[in-house]
Amino acid sequence: LYADLDATGRISELALMRSSEQGRSTLLRAAFATLGDSAERAWLGMLVARVDLHLLQHAPLPPRWQLGSGVGHLGRSSVVLRVAFFDQHAHCAAYADSVLVFVDRKAGKPVAMPDVIRQLLDQQRLLAP
Repeated sequence: LYADLDATGRISELALMRSSEQGRSTLLRAAFATLGDSAERAWLGMLVARVDLHLLQHAPLPPRWQLGSGVGHLGRSSVVLRVAFFDQHAHCAAYADSVLVFVDRKAGKPVAMPDVIRQLLDQQRLLAP
């Protein structure tokens, strides 16, 4: 889309951030689905504490790219999710790291990550380079 381009004709950082949110939400929806309709689901929320975008090459991206997502770090109440953008040759052009904190919606405080979600996210850990 024209609106996704920056002044130099390259994909804008905003478009990449929106796409990274899509990759992040796909992983999180699967994790939260493991809670089903439990009482925990009603009060458990997530706070986006930080999002960092890293451009590895400042060149025009292809018209289509592949997103990959995984877990970079698991804490007691937080998780770092990474969404990477790959071109048609499987070269990584950019990636976004998001720090998310599990919170009690009513109390507004961080809470320990539920075990069932931890287990699912642990299976999505990224391998060290």
